[in-house]
Amino acid sequence: MDAGLEVVERGGSDVLPIDVTTEDGRLTLTSYVWPDMTERHARLAGAIALARTRPVPVQQEDAASYVGALRPEPGTLTVLWHSVMWQYVPADQRERVTTRLAALGESASDAAPLVHLFAEPTRRTPGEDHRFWVCAETWPGCGERAYLGRMAAHGLPVIWE
Repeated sequence: MDAGLEVVERGGSDVLPIDVTTEDGRLTLTSYVWPDMTERHARLAGAIALARTRPVPVQQEDAASYVGALRPEPGTLTVLWHSVMWQYVPADQRERVTTRLAALGESASDAAPLVHLFAEPTRRTPGEDHRFWVCAETWPGCGERAYLGRMAAHGLPVIWE
């Protein structure tokens, strides 16, 4: 059985956001992809087209401030998503995000659940090398981590578990 899903709000943050709905933004973001990476260019063009038809507000702020302002609402599932950015976040901000996420998890309920969904270099076990895992931590409960799949650095393919 398929369950209906309605996205009630989307948002994001970046310390230096690029507005891809503008031609300058499109050119700037496209310039970061190597010319011979044709599949990445195609995916980026698709993402830019989507962003132009369904823009998402992106606030100019750091990750810790953005997560600090999250307020889950009863009747909604709050999803915090990030991909291949965690290693660029300063240690003090990572600590603030982790602390805030723990607090959000403690206050999560069946009426206002929380999912931390991420694709980052992660160790599945302490002795394992870092690999790009797609993971989900869910609350209410203990925030147990589920490993959903492993991906290539920065994207496809994803091998789902």
